[in-house]
Amino acid sequence: MNPNTPPENLRHALLTLEGMTRTEYQRKALRDVEDALTDGARDTWRIDWLADTRNTIGNVQLPREIVEANVHSLRAAIDAAMAANA
Repeated sequence: MNPNTPPENLRHALLTLEGMTRTEYQRKALRDVEDALTDGARDTWRIDWLADTRNTIGNVQLPREIVEANVHSLRAAIDAAMAANA
């Protein structure tokens, strides 16, 4: 791959933006940010549901030593597992 050639997905995005007015571009950017925030809110809700001690059906499988070191926070346990896996 030529380092001076943008990847296909970026090339597609650039072609999509070509010809847009500044206002159209700003509206699209705002929609993209809103979608990202919505996804983030959904992820927060999912993690909160998994971490809720009243949850009796959802579970996360992590190495025992990581869970024991991070009993205070499911998020911290996930972060530790991701770091250990890197």
